[in-house]
Amino acid sequence: MTGVPDLSKLNLAPKNLPEPEAVEVYPSEIGKVKDVLQRLETAFVKKAVDDPLEAAEAFNQMAANLFGEIGFIVEVEWMEAKENPFGPTKMYVPNVSIAGRTRKETEVDHDRMQHDIVHGLADGVKGYIREDGTEHEDPIRKMIT
Repeated sequence: MTGVPDLSKLNLAPKNLPEPEAVEVYPSEIGKVKDVLQRLETAFVKKAVDDPLEAAEAFNQMAANLFGEIGFIVEVEWMEAKENPFGPTKMYVPNVSIAGRTRKETEVDHDRMQHDIVHGLADGVKGYIREDGTEHEDPIRKMIT
């Protein structure tokens, strides 16, 4: 290879994407997102490549496909690393951001969010937190007389 390719000239985002939307990742989806990120890391981490531009395009395409399978649209931004522990050449690191959903939501589903949190999908702790800060497995039962 004669020189270091300039990844900043790489077309990173597909042209026909809608404007980014505010995306709330539900606790039940966090595991799927982590799995996809792990698959991407396994496929590309510490891999020597002949053509960095081709490898970056392959990463962008794989990220779009894998996240698309779980219902997300992503954007990949390539950032130059300050230091390369593997040698004197430039090293680029992908930053994957969730930009939207494949199935649009007009608002956050608060019932789904509550269900996921109460069932421990957010932090592994099941139950409710009362106003006084105590944790309980059951919600407050209001006595209506």
